[in-house]
Amino acid sequence: MATIIDARGYNCPQPVIMTKKAIDEGMQNLTTVVNQKSSLENVKRFAKGQGFEVEVEEKNSDYHIHIFKGQRKPATEMPADNECVCKADGNGKLAILITDKLMGKGDSELGEVLIKAFLYSLVEISDRISHLIFVNSGVFLALRDSQVIEHLETLQKQDVNIFSCGTCLDFYGLSEQLAVGRVTNMYEIADILTSSSKTMTL
Repeated sequence: MATIIDARGYNCPQPVIMTKKAIDEGMQNLTTVVNQKSSLENVKRFAKGQGFEVEVEEKNSDYHIHIFKGQRKPATEMPADNECVCKADGNGKLAILITDKLMGKGDSELGEVLIKAFLYSLVEISDRISHLIFVNSGVFLALRDSQVIEHLETLQKQDVNIFSCGTCLDFYGLSEQLAVGRVTNMYEIADILTSSSKTMTL
């Protein structure tokens, strides 16, 4: 009999933390119920990153995420669908947290010019960067119509992990417009930033 975790109505990162707690407590099989698409993706990714099988059942406006502990894979096996949980690896690279779609305080037009120039410059030094993490209005930079989308696509091809906060995308109603990278949650953001040897916040 699966343990039911009702995470409906909880914002990031609560559904992931509630699921993690159940797994840490050794529950055999569990089902996490959420009603936000970003929570669905985050819980799925977390469970697969821990080596579990995951099945999703949609009921009305809810998502039932069935996590099968009895079918746990070896820890060295990659999660399905290339949905690995990416963490800092202690190699001295930089994790950058971008909290705004503009760079600096002052004139907004200048701020647009500066952020575009900054991200273009990162393309030339991408070997020093592990993660670009977008939160709050910073998520606008990773959308289809962003002025910097080409730079971000290039950085991703150069093995820079590009993450956007799911709660932020939901808040602005932009979840369907994400064009580069993937959705993340605050638990994973905190994990990356606290385990990286170097961080920067804009």
